[in-house]
Amino acid sequence: DFDSLIDSIPEFGDTATQDETSAPAGHPEPVAASAGDRDGSYVERGGTFKQVVGDELKPAEWLSRKNYGDDWEAGVSAAVVEKRKKVAKAWIGIRDAMDELIRLETAQDATDAEIETARKALNKAYEAYVKKYGTLNGATVVKRAAEFLEDDPQYQRTLALELEQVETKGTARITTYTKAPLFEKRQNHPFRPPANAENPTDAVMISLGYRGKVDVPYIAGLLGVDEDRAREAVMGTGYVFENPDSGQ
Repeated sequence: DFDSLIDSIPEFGDTATQDETSAPAGHPEPVAASAGDRDGSYVERGGTFKQVVGDELKPAEWLSRKNYGDDWEAGVSAAVVEKRKKVAKAWIGIRDAMDELIRLETAQDATDAEIETARKALNKAYEAYVKKYGTLNGATVVKRAAEFLEDDPQYQRTLALELEQVETKGTARITTYTKAPLFEKRQNHPFRPPANAENPTDAVMISLGYRGKVDVPYIAGLLGVDEDRAREAVMGTGYVFENPDSGQ
């Protein structure tokens, strides 16, 4: 069918004149980026693809040029652009699913059920992409389908979703890629400041590191004592001195 024909079109050496590309004519009005959009990332908005540049969304340049390799500025045909749109949509799905899973794994209030739902979503997005376009890292003889997106700040991170395995058979070197552990089990944990300290010196160091000052009520909580005893304890470390004017 037509979609299969489009997907089979190679990009190597496939260039076009400006008239043959899908680059929009003129200079369209800038579109504001949304809160949370990462600078440099690609997004799909309003049925087309944009790149976040500062606080604006600008047309993705890979819609009109090769966007990778030595001939970065080379034009691309309309057929290649149509194929790229499909690849980009699938790749962005993986990137966003990865980001959401990591966000939940590091969130203080995320439930195990929420995390596992996000992990399933990442697996689904990845498997759908691989089935149609091959692994994210490609192989020695197969180019990465999403290579034109390599200037997205999350591009290298998505490549890390796969582990490389190299096998030698005779004189042949065979490279394959498998899923990274993130697809199967938790790899990140929420940051939690220390709940207690073993001694006053440790308590002072923790207070300086997490509060930026000698916070007596905070130190009292770390040591499990009242504020008067905490004040005596920190004064006894030799690291803390009371300001005679302010009493602090």
